Amino acid sequence: MAEIEMIDQYRVDRVITDAIPGERKTYVVIARRAGPFGDDPAAQEPQVVIKYYILRQGYPGLNMAYQKRIKKEARVLTALSNVPGVARYVDHGINGTHRKGAQVDSICYLATERCLGRELFDECVEMRVFGGRVREAFSQVAGILYTINNAGFAYFDLKLENIMIDYANGGQINLIDFEDAMELHKVNNALQLRRYNVGTGNYRPPEITRHINPCDGIAAAVFSLGVILFTLVYVNFPFTDAEPVNSTTYRLIRARNYAAFWNKLARDYNSVIPLTGELRSLIYRLFAENPLHRPALSQVLIDPSLS
Repeated sequence: MAEIEMIDQYRVDRVITDAIPGERKTYVVIARRAGPFGDDPAAQEPQVVIKYYILRQGYPGLNMAYQKRIKKEARVLTALSNVPGVARYVDHGINGTHRKGAQVDSICYLATERCLGRELFDECVEMRVFGGRVREAFSQVAGILYTINNAGFAYFDLKLENIMIDYANGGQINLIDFEDAMELHKVNNALQLRRYNVGTGNYRPPEITRHINPCDGIAAAVFSLGVILFTLVYVNFPFTDAEPVNSTTYRLIRARNYAAFWNKLARDYNSVIPLTGELRSLIYRLFAENPLHRPALSQVLIDPSLS
C-alpha cells in the first residue's frame, strides 16, 4: 500500500518535481484538501499546486530566505487575484509540515489553483501551436502581462514553461510561478538585493545580465516576450547561449545587421506562419538592446502583425 503524503491539511496526489541535491531546492506537487469525500470526484475539493521548501536545522538564514520567498509570492498573487490569466492564490504556510509515512519535515509552502492544460513549451515543441494559434497565444500572453503591469507589478520570469494553455477550454492561457514578480516601484532595490538573479537565462534581457540600474521591469518583460514570439514562430529559441547578450545571433541584432540575421534563420529554421515584414519588424523591436527602444505593451497589442 502506497504511503500517504500530506502537506498540512493537503493530501498529495502526484509529485511534479523533486528537489535535486546541489541544484534545484524546490518541490512541486499536485494535491487537494483532505476530507471525508469518498471516491466521488464531484464531492472532492479541487486540486491545487503546492510549491514548498524544506526547512533544515542548522540553516536559519537559508530557512528565512525560503520563508520570505513564499510570503512575497503569496502577497503578489493576493494583489493580482482579480487579474484574469494569473494562477489564483489559495493558501500558504511558513511553518508547515510535510509527512510521508514516518518521515516528517518542517516546510514553508505556497498553494495555488491548478491551471488546466499543458505548458506552452510542450505544446510548441510538439508542433501543436501553428497558424492562427501563434498569434492568439502570443496576444493572450501580452494582454495578461499588460494587466499585471497596470496592477503595479513586474513579472521577471516570463517563459514558455510558466505559461499554461488549455486547448480543451478554447486555448485559455494562465501564467504561473510568480516568485520573480515584484512591485514596479521596488524593482531596482529588489534587483540589487538579489544581485540581478531573476528570470531564466535564455529569456533574460541585456540590462539584467549586465546589472544595469535603473531597470525598467516592464521593458525587461517585453524582451522576454520577444523570445516567446520568436520561439512560437520558429519552434526554436533565438539564442543558443545561456544568456542572449552573449549569443552570436543577438550580436547581429545589436549591430542592426538584419539581413544577416534573417539569412541565418532561413538556413537554420522553418517558420510555422508566414514571416511578413510587419512580423519581422515586431521581433526586431522586442529585441532592442536599449529598453527605451522596445515597444510598449499597449503598442504590441495593436501591432498589425498580430491581426
